[in-house]
Amino acid sequence: MDFLDFLQRHWMLAAAAVGILFMLIASEISRLTRKYAEIGPAEASRMMSHEEPLLLDVREINEYREGHLRDAKHIPLGQLGSKIDQIESWKDKPVIVYCRTGNRSGMACNLLAKQGFTKLYNLAGGIMAWTHDGLPVKKK
Repeated sequence: MDFLDFLQRHWMLAAAAVGILFMLIASEISRLTRKYAEIGPAEASRMMSHEEPLLLDVREINEYREGHLRDAKHIPLGQLGSKIDQIESWKDKPVIVYCRTGNRSGMACNLLAKQGFTKLYNLAGGIMAWTHDGLPVKKK
């Protein structure tokens, strides 16, 4: 009886708790069903040394000019759909996608997965995590 009384008195709090629970479940389902892997800067650096992946920078041009990973291919997220032919040959090869913090690159990975790319890696934390770990960037 106390629980029902609590729910009646604090219905907004209970609704918020249910909403948060729903978002957590949706987030976990999304994580389990995505078609790319999240990797940190250390793993990306290791892959760059051993597997020669395509590094795809999906930031805007002004961000790219501030510093980017060595030999990165620059295609802003907004143009990726129309310029996918530029990286078509990488469909079955490793592709590390990055942006500033890892959010736009996650969207890019989803788009690439829908286009048939099979070995996709999102740089978790983006170039901010990369530089935070003291790894080098190239400036143009």
